[in-house]
Amino acid sequence: MKKYRVQTENWMSEEFVDLKDAVDEYEDTKDKVMGEGVTEDSYVELVSSEDDFEDYEIVKRAVVVVDEEAMAISTPREAGRDWDYWAKWQD
Repeated sequence: MKKYRVQTENWMSEEFVDLKDAVDEYEDTKDKVMGEGVTEDSYVELVSSEDDFEDYEIVKRAVVVVDEEAMAISTPREAGRDWDYWAKWQD
């Protein structure tokens, strides 16, 4: 049976049998990770497996990139924040 899981560079979700539930977790995880702070190495993956994740296939992957549009308006430091750049997810 195909199962799904969401993972980041330092976390893995529970396993899902329904793709819709896994996609919901993927989107929620992107929001949560971004809210907690990201680095240039941050990512979120939705993966699938038919062998209890001995091997898996990446269904979706989002990586952090600098949000150039937001940076053109102001930097986080100019906005009173304690970080150097605005970030967003790129699928």
